[in-house]
This record gives sequence, structure tokens and C-alpha cells, in this order.
Amino acid sequence: MIKKITEILNSADKIDNWSINLVKINVTKKEGVKYYVEELSDFDENGILKTLKEIVQIYTNGEKASLYSDIEEYNSDTISNVIYKMDITNELIKDTYDLFISALSNPDRENDPIKNKYDCYVLKSSIEENGEDIPIKFIFMKNPIKILKNKFIKLGEKYKEITDTVIGLELSIDMIAYGNTIYFFNNSGEKLFNMERAYKAVCKEKIEEIKDMGIVSDIESFMNVANSGHNPKKFISFNKENLKLLNDDKMKDNISAKFNIPLINGKFDTTNDEVSKKLIKLLCDKGKIDPFNNKPVEVAGAKEWK
Repeated sequence: MIKKITEILNSADKIDNWSINLVKINVTKKEGVKYYVEELSDFDENGILKTLKEIVQIYTNGEKASLYSDIEEYNSDTISNVIYKMDITNELIKDTYDLFISALSNPDRENDPIKNKYDCYVLKSSIEENGEDIPIKFIFMKNPIKILKNKFIKLGEKYKEITDTVIGLELSIDMIAYGNTIYFFNNSGEKLFNMERAYKAVCKEKIEEIKDMGIVSDIESFMNVANSGHNPKKFISFNKENLKLLNDDKMKDNISAKFNIPLINGKFDTTNDEVSKKLIKLLCDKGKIDPFNNKPVEVAGAKEWK
């Protein structure tokens, strides 16, 4: 396992006071995201500690120890063996993260949580580091409350069905929030922090920059493609310097020839949706030239060669 994650897990293994917070996520177009939190104040701490020790073992020495090979800054890629990190002040999550923390800080302890349905739960505590308490949260994007169905137990001479409501703690981490950094083990954070809205806002901003450059023949058609499917997320990796380079006619001609992106009257012909898709990939660092056959290829992301 990656050194930084191992350090966090080993530190967490030494903590003996954790709380379990159940989280319901409510998203509306008008109001955005809201969180409702209930704390399981009467949960057996030994059960939490036992589960955490198992999690630490799985990720440091067990089946998941070799699952991840690198940590990268959060971008539009989804590479299965990479953990993506993001500062909590990042524009993609800042507002929703603040709401999330506020809800976790003021949980409901009065109602019976078993009666509700939740979207995720959080194991929350803090780690002392250099005399300072660093908040830590393990986030699991599953409802831990389960009603047993088709389960049987032997009572006396016969097996009888049990329909109890139980709480099941997961062993697979979705996110770790440690200090001012969130580590994403998969893309489930998109739901937790309503990141689709943030992606669309970034996309809208970048489209305006492209429009101002005047490099596409039909900005409306380009906009429709850019706002569809998974394309808004791609604009997280938008390369503004490459956009500026396309202000040069020779560069545009070169790009057009290399990546098969046709021009019309000196502008990329975005009346064709496929042209818009290619241009988006190119501007968002998803298109490169294969050095072995000199042909254009789509890549997960571009980093500096070292």
C-alpha cells in the first residue's frame, strides 16, 4: 500500500474513540445538496475497533495491500489503481464539504436511526500529531442498516427465519478525509459532494474561454456536446495554455492534420459532433501522439515526463 495511506491507517489503528454517523443526502436543483446526520451513540466501541483493525490489516498486509500504486491530484481520470487526493478548499467540493462537516458536527441523537434509510456512513475521530488534533473520517458509501431476509437460524429442532434489523460495517473504504485532504479510493465522492454540479460550472466557464478565442465554427453545437454525458468532468483537466496556442493559424493547421479535426474557414468544424468530442479530448489532455507510430491516441491523462 502507498506509504501515506499506510501511515494514516496505522495511526487510525491506535485510536480507541470513534463515532458512527449515518448520513442521508438530499439533492435538489433549487437548493443543491443537504445532509441529514444521525449518530449511533449507543454502538459498541469494541465492534468499531475490531472492524477498523480488520480494515487496516486488509489494506496494509492483506488482499487490498497491492490494489493501489499511486496517489495523484484529483482530475478527470478514473484509473482503478490510483487514489486521488483533493484539498477541502478545492472549488469542486468546498461549499458542499463545509455543509457536510457542519452536519457531522451537529448530528441528531434523539430519533431512532433504524427507521430511516441512509446513503452512507462515517467513522469519525481525530489523531494527535505534533500536539495538534487532526480530524480523520473513514467514509463508506453504503447504507449500513440492513433488514435480514431469507436468513434462518436453528431454534430448538427447526431452522426459523429471522427478520431482524442489523447494522453491517463495511471493510472497503470509499474515502478518507484526513486533515485538509480527502483521499478518493473510487469515484463515489461525486455523489457525496454533488460534484456533477461543480463539473458543469467548470465546463461552462471553459466554454466561454473557448468562445472568446473564436476557434470553433459553431459554438452552440460545441456547447451541446461539451455539456453532455461525462464531458463536463473532462474540463477539470482543461489546459488553458494549449487553448492559447490554438490562436496561431499554423498550430491549428498542424493539430487539424495530426488529429484529423477538420477546419472550415480557419475554425474547427464543430457542426460535426465527433469534431467537438475530439477537440474536447485534446483541450483536456486526453489526446496525444503515439511516439512509435506517430498516430493520435486517447490517453487517461498527461503528466510531465520524468
